[in-house]
Amino acid sequence: MPAHPDAPPALLVVDDEEMVTRLVARYFRHLGYTVLTAASGEEALAMVRSRRPPIDLVLSDVVMPGMSGTELAGWLLAEYPTPAVVLMTGQLPDEVERVRIDGHIVPVWHKPLDLDRTEAVLRRMLPALPPADDSELRDTS
Repeated sequence: MPAHPDAPPALLVVDDEEMVTRLVARYFRHLGYTVLTAASGEEALAMVRSRRPPIDLVLSDVVMPGMSGTELAGWLLAEYPTPAVVLMTGQLPDEVERVRIDGHIVPVWHKPLDLDRTEAVLRRMLPALPPADDSELRDTS
């Protein structure tokens, strides 16, 4: 549930690969979410700690320099009741759909993300948003 009922849910996309971050953030904005980005676990943790209203969901890459996505998830799960945490990776076998971190079950999404499945899961995890406008993503060139 978003921290502020009149605002769309806020998502934080964390990945050290700028192209991945931009593409995922663009897609989530297209769906109507407020999207923030971070290039590292440390930057993400600082954003979660300081953001008002709070972030509703953190989607983090697993493998990053410095603080890994699993370390970030551990810190977030220990310190905050929200945000929800989801990990994304291209490193784990496709059969791994969730991992246990400090007693919490954390979903794992595999890169490249299946956008239809991702949207369906987000809509179950977060409040309903109005239908997305596909015109924003169409190539008009």
